[in-house]
Amino acid sequence: MHVVSAPVGSGKTSAAIALVSAHVKTGEQRNGVPGTALVVVNQIKKADETYRDLVGLLGADKVAVWTSEHDAVARDQSEKYEAKFTKDDLQNYAVAIVTHRMFSDKNSHKARYLPDGSKQPLQS
Repeated sequence: MHVVSAPVGSGKTSAAIALVSAHVKTGEQRNGVPGTALVVVNQIKKADETYRDLVGLLGADKVAVWTSEHDAVARDQSEKYEAKFTKDDLQNYAVAIVTHRMFSDKNSHKARYLPDGSKQPLQS
């Protein structure tokens, strides 16, 4: 697990997004299979911002986000955020973005495991 810890405003988010993007692209260039990452953030808004930044770098086919506000099957769906995914969708993308709450939830395995049963590398 790689954890990025530094003072506020020091560029942690930008560095983490660049690291995840490079990891996914490098894996794909090396062996045709993208590298994978699980990005854990503290707020729903930050999850959405991270999602949009990574989609801009990697494309929508490589990035998924799940929070209570991004839940594609919630009864009271929010229209606040455009991206909609289920927890089960996360394993099908090179990058999964979740909040700390989901990461510590009983269903966190849905973000940590890939379809072949291997674990996602973690980026925080």
